[in-house]
This record gives sequence, C-alpha cells and structure tokens, in this order.
Amino acid sequence: QFPSNQKSRRISLGPNNNLFVGTMTGEVHVVDEAGNSAQLLELSKSSIEFMKWFPSENKLILSAGIRSKSSIGGYGLEGMKYKFGYSAIGAIKDVEEYNKGVYLIASSIGAFVYDPDDIRPEFIRELPQPLSSKYRIPGIDGRVHKITCNKVNNIIYAATTNGIKYMSNGKVGELKLIEKSLLGRSFLCLGDLTYIGTQHNGVLVL
Repeated sequence: QFPSNQKSRRISLGPNNNLFVGTMTGEVHVVDEAGNSAQLLELSKSSIEFMKWFPSENKLILSAGIRSKSSIGGYGLEGMKYKFGYSAIGAIKDVEEYNKGVYLIASSIGAFVYDPDDIRPEFIRELPQPLSSKYRIPGIDGRVHKITCNKVNNIIYAATTNGIKYMSNGKVGELKLIEKSLLGRSFLCLGDLTYIGTQHNGVLVL
C-alpha cells in the first residue's frame, strides 16, 4: 500500500495501468492495480509540482520545486538514469510532447522547449536568470497555464493570462472573439482539428 506517512501531491497514469504518485517530500512511488506500492526515486525534499508519463518514449517528465525556482527532469523507465537539473524557468504548469523526445513547457514566466536528453550547461547548473531566447518560445510570455501542438498542421497553442496565443510558421498571434481576448482552459487535438475549452466562451473548434 501507499505509505501512510506520505502526502500525495501529483498522480499520473503509467504503463500497465500503474499509477505514479508524487509526494510532498519529493518522492515518486509506483502503485500497481493490486495496490502494491514501491518507491521509484527521490528527487528532492520539495514537493513534486508536475508529473506526466509519455508512453511514446516510456518516459516520466517531472518537476519539483526548489526554493523559488523549479527543476525539471526526465526519467526513462527502461533503465536509463534520469537527468535532473535546475533551471530558472518559473513554476511548471504543463508539459506536452512536441517531437519525439522534445517537449513544450508552459510555465509561470512563459513557454519553453525542453529536451531532457540534451545535456546543456543550462540544464545542469542553477541559473541566475531565465533561460536564453534559444530555449524560450518567442512571443509567448507571461504566465502560461496550458500548452499543446497540433502535429498535423504544426501549430502551437498556449493558454496565457493575457489570452490564447498561437504560433504558426514562426509567427505568433492571438485568438480573439469579436476583438476580445479569450481565456483558455484546455486543449484537445484530433486530427487537424484543435478543440479549445474556454472560461467564458464555450468550446472553440479550429
């Protein structure tokens, strides 16, 4: 059973209907269908703030709060050691796969591209400033809650506090309804269509 002395913080579905459970103390446990629990790893003494399993690479992407910053890392579930580094990219809000092994990050200070297998100096030491523009998605700034990419038409969508931004062919625009900004809450891509759940304007289909 899951340890009674641990407080869960994040839960993600994993392979074979297992559950990954992230705790307030930085541990990640695996719970199987029978309720048996085993500790997978311990990242820090801070809580697991984000955790999501990506079946395409059988990889768990995690974020743990470190003081006033966030750290993010990828854990390969087939024997590969996880790579874990500190980066001044704010609080992680969402992660979505962009290309195989490359991920889009929504954070409290903008949107970034992250490759956990790319050992860059920026990802193995703590930075005094946010990541350079090389890793930031330009034009998608401020607090970003959700992010996705429609891989059919290669358009990135981001729900920010200032509206729904999109990037197509390297250019960033904003989705508006009757010249008013929209507050996005969720994304779902099906084929070449993108469904966007909004706070006050129902569901948009693009």
